[in-house]
Amino acid sequence: MRPSRWFTMHGPAFTAVLLASLAITSLYLSTSNQNALTRISHTSQVQRAISKLSGSLTDVIVAERNFHLTGNKAYLADRLSTHKRAIDQFRVTSTLIDDNAKQTLLFAELRPLIDQRFATEQILIDTRLAGALARARIAPLALRAQAEMASVRSKIQEVEDVEAQLFDDERRGQRQRLGTEPSIWLRQAIRRTP
Repeated sequence: MRPSRWFTMHGPAFTAVLLASLAITSLYLSTSNQNALTRISHTSQVQRAISKLSGSLTDVIVAERNFHLTGNKAYLADRLSTHKRAIDQFRVTSTLIDDNAKQTLLFAELRPLIDQRFATEQILIDTRLAGALARARIAPLALRAQAEMASVRSKIQEVEDVEAQLFDDERRGQRQRLGTEPSIWLRQAIRRTP
């Protein structure tokens, strides 16, 4: 058989097989990319939730400091509302990360640190409200509250670092998937098509 006659007889079937394989490869790459984008989006959502949690905890500290600096009890109401918001944000963030064992473990370690920090601060507030005789106890308690908040911030930083690593891994994986052989074949076939 001459090549031109072979192509005349088998050309349509060959073309159909080629187009079908290109379509399947394209579908696979599209699905793979969509899954990667979903994971990247989830990781980004978790990062935003962690930032909101950190911001909520900072708002609690600001309200507490304002009370200690001024003695104005109105700041205690701010403290209660920001405390509630921080606890709510903790719950939201923990539900977002429950699919990651490492993050879940870090969050299990974080919650007691936050609770201890809030308990120490409540003792400080009660001491401040008690009057001049009890104020001698404030300095050591304030140092303890500071150290506890440093532990909370450190643990939150660990959570952020793990999530950033997940984000980087997903992005790297997506770039690698785009460079896999099927996608290279597809790109070469598209470039060669007149």
